[in-house]
Amino acid sequence: MGVTKEDIKDGSEAEFLKNGYVYTKLCGWIDLGHAIPGETRDLWRKIQNEQDDDFNTWEEPGYFFTSYGQLMRHKKLSAGVRVAYRIKKGLGLKEKKSVTLGIFLDVSGRFETLQGSWPFCWLEQVKESSYSLEDLISNLIGFYRAVEPGRRYIEMSQPVTKKEALEIYERHKSTIAILKNHSLRPLLFHLGTEGPMYGTLPLFLNTIRPAKPGELYGPLQGDFDVEKVLKPIV
Repeated sequence: MGVTKEDIKDGSEAEFLKNGYVYTKLCGWIDLGHAIPGETRDLWRKIQNEQDDDFNTWEEPGYFFTSYGQLMRHKKLSAGVRVAYRIKKGLGLKEKKSVTLGIFLDVSGRFETLQGSWPFCWLEQVKESSYSLEDLISNLIGFYRAVEPGRRYIEMSQPVTKKEALEIYERHKSTIAILKNHSLRPLLFHLGTEGPMYGTLPLFLNTIRPAKPGELYGPLQGDFDVEKVLKPIV
């Protein structure tokens, strides 16, 4: 849905909140709901332990098979993307982190694209959420919270007060409502400028390089589940 005025929070309390929006000097707007580790923590655990999914039916010497997904909810309906992957066994810790980030970014891209595709493009709030300016950077914070926990990533992003965040929102609200960001570079807003500028990803969110699909891992072509039909939440 994107940043909303009524959900803007004060930076001093943002580290431990599970919803709302905060503006930061280094990462721009952050969706605190997207910054929760969630299922990424489970993905990292499975990759660390080289653990097959319970429902796995694939076998190949030297590889294990697991899946990762992201879900959205709209009122009483839900839909999402889940992709199954073939991952090489015996990787070192650095390689496992790279593979996890590669999978995470792949599914994040599929999920954001899904939100902007039919039939979700008919739901205005869902369509607006596709590649919202804060989505990917917020997701990345959630990833680092899962894979390299123990650091206060929101605080390190230098959140501002609610008063200052509201001033930035009012100054740029027409742009914030429509702007899309398909990259991991943060969009930074300032009170004295006409529009946002791309910033540089902070070093603490740039310590892991995503692995490209290939020998180390890859999606199972034809065996991933993309739920493109809205399902009722039971």
